[in-house]
Amino acid sequence: MKTWFSACARREACEMAAHPHPNQKLLLAAQWALTGFGLFCLIGAVVVIALTPEAWPV
Repeated sequence: MKTWFSACARREACEMAAHPHPNQKLLLAAQWALTGFGLFCLIGAVVVIALTPEAWPV
């Protein structure tokens, strides 16, 4: 049995899926920014270690 409420709930779910909330876009951008910063730091650490052979363990 279809009710007005169930049809409305499905329609809103479809609209929400079609148009992500602005906060979701902001969170996704922050996630990618942190991922990029993490990779930058990881590569930087590898470069610093590679360029300082006196710090290498014997």
